[in-house]
Amino acid sequence: MKKDWGNGIPEYKQEDIMTKEEIHNFAMETVYKHEIESKKYKVLMAKDIADYFPNFVVEKDNVKLFILVMADVAPNIPQVPQEKKDLFIKYAEKYGGKAMFAPVSFGACDRERFNLSLMLRGDAFYTRYCGLEEIYIKEDL
Repeated sequence: MKKDWGNGIPEYKQEDIMTKEEIHNFAMETVYKHEIESKKYKVLMAKDIADYFPNFVVEKDNVKLFILVMADVAPNIPQVPQEKKDLFIKYAEKYGGKAMFAPVSFGACDRERFNLSLMLRGDAFYTRYCGLEEIYIKEDL
């Protein structure tokens, strides 16, 4: 539910701050709307738990995608540690699919709240989502 927090840093309580789980669910909704629903993927599985993978298993034209959704607050951009990438690739390959990464970052539309990485419930946010990225095995050069 949208709330008018005004400009700058308003008076707020701890319970007004979005939790890690809420931010992750916001990212899941973003990926679902802009990726899965719009491209008409069939959802085989969805799990909206942060630090769990895959968050989505989808299929289209006999191609399975195993999607890891990670969320963060601006100015941070989610990154997958190499160890987790390796595990995720092996998992996707074991079940005949591609390992995909969906990094989503949010920031308050208000400059001061954005600069403090303050995510208040009901605030207006910018969303940075550039689409799915395939995860590859790191090649030693």
